[in-house]
Amino acid sequence: FTANETVLEELSQNYSDKIVSSSINYNPINIHHNSLILDADETTKWIVLWAYFFQDTFTLSQTASAVLLDFFKELLQSFNMDKFSEFPSTMYRADRLLGVELAYKNYIVCPQCHYLHLPDILNGKDQHIKCRCGETITKMVRTSKGNHMIKNSKTGHWKPDFSNFNFNFPQRSKEKHKSIAYKFKEATSTMRNQLFTEHGIRWTPLIQLPYMDLQRFTIIDPMHNLYLGTAKRMMKLWTSGEKPLISTHNLKKIQNIIDSTPTPSDIGRIPFKIESQFAGFTADQWKSWCLIYSILALRDILPEEHRQYWQSFVDCLSLWGQTIISYEEIVDGDLAMKDFLNKVKSVWGPEIATPNMHMHLHLKDCLLDYGPLYSFWCFPFERLNGYLASIPNSGRSFATEVMNIINRQSILHHTMSIAKSSFSSKTTESFMKLRLFQQENKGTIAKYNFTIQEALYFKSLPFQISNINIRGYEPIPGKLLTPTYEMTIENSLVDCLIGYYERVYADLEYQFYSGSQFHHQDEHAIFVSPSITRASALQIADERFGSQLCRSDLSANVMIAFLDDENNFEYWPATIRYFFKHSIVLPYVGHTEHILAMVDWYDKHRKINHFNIPRRGLSGILDGVAYNGMKHVELWGPLTSRKLSCENFIPVQRIVCRFMKSNYSPQNARTNSIAVIPLNRRFSV
Repeated sequence: FTANETVLEELSQNYSDKIVSSSINYNPINIHHNSLILDADETTKWIVLWAYFFQDTFTLSQTASAVLLDFFKELLQSFNMDKFSEFPSTMYRADRLLGVELAYKNYIVCPQCHYLHLPDILNGKDQHIKCRCGETITKMVRTSKGNHMIKNSKTGHWKPDFSNFNFNFPQRSKEKHKSIAYKFKEATSTMRNQLFTEHGIRWTPLIQLPYMDLQRFTIIDPMHNLYLGTAKRMMKLWTSGEKPLISTHNLKKIQNIIDSTPTPSDIGRIPFKIESQFAGFTADQWKSWCLIYSILALRDILPEEHRQYWQSFVDCLSLWGQTIISYEEIVDGDLAMKDFLNKVKSVWGPEIATPNMHMHLHLKDCLLDYGPLYSFWCFPFERLNGYLASIPNSGRSFATEVMNIINRQSILHHTMSIAKSSFSSKTTESFMKLRLFQQENKGTIAKYNFTIQEALYFKSLPFQISNINIRGYEPIPGKLLTPTYEMTIENSLVDCLIGYYERVYADLEYQFYSGSQFHHQDEHAIFVSPSITRASALQIADERFGSQLCRSDLSANVMIAFLDDENNFEYWPATIRYFFKHSIVLPYVGHTEHILAMVDWYDKHRKINHFNIPRRGLSGILDGVAYNGMKHVELWGPLTSRKLSCENFIPVQRIVCRFMKSNYSPQNARTNSIAVIPLNRRFSV
């Protein structure tokens, strides 16, 4: 198509004219004349090329141009979805279609005369290099191994070495830091530069505060360090290069997997951005990708050696991402992180290491000092910034908006005062209820009078069933949610309930009976009434557990702890039919309420560990550590159709966590299977 080839030539010339000329002949734009656009349909050629000229004519930003392309895509697909399914919606994809590649080259710039030096002037030299004007343009840097630099085997560039992940770096003491800072304060200008180069410390008056400990008071933000740092970087590595580990076709497969995995309402859904290499993902979305989707989606795409180190990274995120965390879990998370760092280095080489990765090794100390990551990461601040940015301000300043919020609070307080003095008691009561609802700390363990120690004990209950007989009357930081219904269950279910009580009270040798067994019971037997209080949902701390009675049953899927016939601890997925409260009168105790759930179980799959990669050597201790033996993703069969029994009644205290499920079929499989993805529990203090 000659006309389009001419346009491409003009486009290339247009870009070339904008390059600032210098003594070095370098063109950052490569134009491939056999670009993909030459094979595109006429409409796509016309619109994409017109968009480039439009951007250049009116000096549009990349973001504005992307919005324009996205509008064209929506418009074209409204006429013919199939024909324009591959129309580019981002400037990156338009560049690829057009055959335009940005190629940048680094130079060493003299800070005095601004002369540009080619990087090859280094040539492995380990002494200072000066510009032709006499200014020093390089400096020596001490690295963790005591060497100045190591050389990148692929690019030939020199950079500091951050790959010594096994060395236990001693933490500088508060006194040592203060001593160096005072030396800096008293030193000459030359000595100050030397001290800063060697120690990275300057003087600050804050050091004079007796409680100031800059080492321990400087924390690492996990949101940027883990999710917007390493997680994002690994995806970039997997999708880059001439032969990427994850191709464009693979990205479409990943998108399909995510689209077919429905999420509960309180779990954020990943948007339709996978095909554009996760472009524009927020930290929340990276978090969901890592913890929920990645192990499932990468199973049949990423080679095993890469899935091995990624599995350890997700182990660490799962452990450290809990709202209440024990010392042992902090240590296990640190072991998983070191396993990730060493394995990723063995696969990619030492040049993979960055200062951000080195910072992972210090997160353990931050957790020990400040508690769970939730207490100090930047997610709440980012969400608040997003909220403030979404406030329509008509051009008003941020300070004005803050004053408006304060004024609204004052108006509300004034309204409450008027209500108390002017309205009837009923009206005032309704105002007060609304006010209390706004102030209520919903979902926190404090609301249910639980201490942190009690919450940790409650969290650990499912894992102690081999030592503790959980009966269903143990306190929970929560309640059955309204509406609830008083109802009478049929005799067959009463028999199942009797079987349940006989099992959980077997150590006390209690006997139970129902109304239909009235003439055959022992005089000390305990009556089991058919009356229950049924509920469709249960609130435990920050989590809402649903059931099949809810409009959506996505929160009804739970992992439950139990002992098999040989007294071995196991997890088993189930779907909750409904929750209910049932009371019996126990000897020497009296009226005792039990909160139970009626469930349907899933069948066990012979390839339950299909998604898990067994680890060898010392790292084998990490297998299943993130969920006390449960894997990040497990393969299970469909719901069973067995007859109801006492095993269909379980105490809610044995619920380990909720899970998400996705339809999945291994290669050559003849039956339908589901992938079970456990979700971290949520407890707020």
